[in-house]
Amino acid sequence: MPVAKKAPPKKRQFLKIQLLAQKFALPTFLAILLITLLLLTFEIIFSDKFFPRILIGDTNLTFLTRNQAAKILDAKFSDRIQKNLILTFEDREVNINLATASAALDHQKVLDQAFAEGHSGSLKKRAVDQIKILIFGKVIKPEIQILLGNQLDYISRGIYKPPIDA
Repeated sequence: MPVAKKAPPKKRQFLKIQLLAQKFALPTFLAILLITLLLLTFEIIFSDKFFPRILIGDTNLTFLTRNQAAKILDAKFSDRIQKNLILTFEDREVNINLATASAALDHQKVLDQAFAEGHSGSLKKRAVDQIKILIFGKVIKPEIQILLGNQLDYISRGIYKPPIDA
């Protein structure tokens, strides 16, 4: 009766490695495919929307398109300029009417700046920016112009203290 020959030790080790590679090849391939499809889906969903955790001031823009964000920003800004701005200096307060102060916000500039977060640059830069935004969030501070020309006298009277003779 012939005896089966054993493969040399190097060949046995190679066969074990080959079996392991065959065993894990399909799951590894499927995992890579799943991750790639998830990333592609994420990019497609957010191609025309703001990424999660992007804020302009206190306005959350997550999942909004540019037009939706512009409407919300305009509504919040219009609501805010109907209120008074209170300036406090030492123990005195001065109320400034923002409606008459010609408060202005460049909506397009701030929206462009917020949308550029995670949407501009090379693929590597976009990926890094998107991960940072998802983890830490991003708050864009809008530049609001307030022209106080006709209210400066009122403000100076409100905070002016006459000198006290010693």
